[in-house]
Amino acid sequence: MLIDITAQTDAEISTEWIRKLTETVLERERHSPEHLVSIIFVDDAFITDLNRAYFQKSHATDVISFVLENGPFPGEKESAWGEVYISVERARQQAEDYQVTYQEELARLIVHGLLHLLGYEDGSPSEKAEMTRMENLYLASLQSHTS
Repeated sequence: MLIDITAQTDAEISTEWIRKLTETVLERERHSPEHLVSIIFVDDAFITDLNRAYFQKSHATDVISFVLENGPFPGEKESAWGEVYISVERARQQAEDYQVTYQEELARLIVHGLLHLLGYEDGSPSEKAEMTRMENLYLASLQSHTS
């Protein structure tokens, strides 16, 4: 599985833990392991710029996902498939707001971003409920492996 983890800001993260979480979600969703997934930790200013440029929204959000390719380019074994941008500042604030640990909130945002790459949506109440159910499933699985 090809996973690139980049911290453009002080994220205080364990890349091994993020790799394991990402692999778990992608393997269980039966996603092809030949595609590169990038998890990028940024600050509010950076994610606000992305939100403005791609979604015409002028505020920070917690996570943004981009599907770059649906498969490898012809003749290539691997290619970039998707990127998940996570605002570290939003994650820290939401952890406090939801009374969870910073790592728990990061895990939820990573899973949420990956599910978007895999085609899950959260625009309607039923889609949001399904996405939340999937997030909880993967987070519970992660907790059982770390307990």
